[in-house]
Amino acid sequence: MVCYSLNVAEVLRRKPNVRMILLGGVYVPSSYSFAGEESLEMLRRMGINKAFISAGGVDPARGMTCWNFHEVAVKQAAMASAVERHLVVDRSKFGVVKAVRFSQIEDFDSIITEEGQQARKRQ
Repeated sequence: MVCYSLNVAEVLRRKPNVRMILLGGVYVPSSYSFAGEESLEMLRRMGINKAFISAGGVDPARGMTCWNFHEVAVKQAAMASAVERHLVVDRSKFGVVKAVRFSQIEDFDSIITEEGQQARKRQ
């Protein structure tokens, strides 16, 4: 498990048999996450089987967006290194557009919501 988010790492650390790599860098309190070139370099060197990526907004025309600019490069690097890419969002994110786009919906193999997983054919 590779993670750059402190709040996600806090939940995962309590799970048995989880081996976690917490990406470092400068801590960004507004998003409870870390950012920095070191994190990007580490992601570029890794082979990731499955990337689970969140988004603050999901819009078919405008793409997947998030509020924090520093998250874009990390999300894109993780997606570029991953064999499979899964978007994890709740239904309230659909039709929402946040400050910065990081991908298109076609870049994901599936969308996972509170209703379950919807497989997609990635282009």
